[in-house]
Amino acid sequence: MCIQNATVTLSEMMILTNTATTSGGNGGGLFAAGAVLTLTNSTVQGNQAGTGGSRSYGGGLFLTGGSAWIEGNTIAHNSANPNSEGDGGGVLVWNGSAWLQGNTIQGNFVLGDTPSYAHLGGGGVAVSGGGVTITGNQIVGNQAANHTGGGLSWSGGGAITVTANLVLSNTASWGGGMCAGNAPANQENERNRCACKFVFAGSQDDPFI
Repeated sequence: MCIQNATVTLSEMMILTNTATTSGGNGGGLFAAGAVLTLTNSTVQGNQAGTGGSRSYGGGLFLTGGSAWIEGNTIAHNSANPNSEGDGGGVLVWNGSAWLQGNTIQGNFVLGDTPSYAHLGGGGVAVSGGGVTITGNQIVGNQAANHTGGGLSWSGGGAITVTANLVLSNTASWGGGMCAGNAPANQENERNRCACKFVFAGSQDDPFI
């Protein structure tokens, strides 16, 4: 599904087992660019962005520009280019505004080229720039293999507020639960941009927060 420069409300949708088939494809389930999007009470599951070769973004949802309200959804078992390298297995927000509330974000996957801070990562959710609030979600059992931020990863400036989420049993090379900043020199700056309160338990490694 592709939405560009439009206002769209989606509710009680089943967005299942779709693929953005180019090697660097983005938004396996849904791609929204410059849109005003509302997605509620839906299932986004088993989708894949990219099939190998170039880096891909947003296995379940790819949101760039515009604004998005994402609430009460199940976003599960999606992947961003599992055969090569990708970012944002479940959701990727790129330079837009988004509100993620009351979602279950579970079992999503990304693969890194080498263990590195150089890219976003984010098995469950990845954020780069923009203004994003992530509140009251269950971010559980996601994986960033050879990558950063098993549950949640953010970098690239902007403003992110993360409150009252359950971040549980995620895995990554760095920041099993969460990773802030895409290079060691950026970690302190990125951390200072965030106002964070987490329910955090059982994830491999420690977050950088």
